[in-house]
Amino acid sequence: MSRYATGFAQAPKPEAIEFFEKRIRPVLAERCYKCHSADAEKVKGDLLLDNRDAMLKGGESGKPAVVAGDAEKSRLIEAIRYGNDDLQMPPKKAGGKLSDEQIADFVTWVDMGAPDPRAAKSEIRNPKSESRRDRLRFRISDFGYWT
Repeated sequence: MSRYATGFAQAPKPEAIEFFEKRIRPVLAERCYKCHSADAEKVKGDLLLDNRDAMLKGGESGKPAVVAGDAEKSRLIEAIRYGNDDLQMPPKKAGGKLSDEQIADFVTWVDMGAPDPRAAKSEIRNPKSESRRDRLRFRISDFGYWT
């Protein structure tokens, strides 16, 4: 193995993926995707949390939501801890702060490198700005045929 190979990310361990699937993804799906997924009616803060690349990229702040390996530098952790009055997620009107156990799970997950098997990229889709013809073309292209 080359001495340079150590700088590249390694495939996450199965235990790390299992931790994500059992402790992180369900919370994201239940508490975050309504506002922060490609399927959201309106994506808040231009932040997607439904794929790893988007989480690492971040939203309109220009800062990554997750800094893999460093929970203290991750805006996602700052938001779910409610330590900043201007950045509290999920918002109170959407059920409020996560449990202490859920927050601890997110901190553990980020500190372990934020292992995440979700490789597909999401795109923000604004259905109000698309014409009916564009939406129909999208659906037809998914099937590859007209009938």
